[in-house]
Amino acid sequence: MNLQDLKEIAKIRNRGQLTIPCKIREVLNWLESDSLIEIVPKKIDRIEMRPLISLQQKKLKKTKSNREINALWRKMRAIGRVGRQIKLSEFILKDRERH
Repeated sequence: MNLQDLKEIAKIRNRGQLTIPCKIREVLNWLESDSLIEIVPKKIDRIEMRPLISLQQKKLKKTKSNREINALWRKMRAIGRVGRQIKLSEFILKDRERH
């Protein structure tokens, strides 16, 4: 599919909200829920939208969060080996207090 040929119609709601059509979101994989975008007026009748965080930075952020999750699992397994009984919710609360 050629991006220049892709055209969709969207409606701006009364509070200025614009829903980006599904076909466009599927083609532009950087458009996800809670994505930050930069909107730049180009002409009186044109705007440009682009990701505020580059795809490269987004991949690094995802990798970092995966590392954090893996570290959390390692801590949980270590506690399990010691034989101490602790609830998962308790562990998460204590872990968050340390950061």
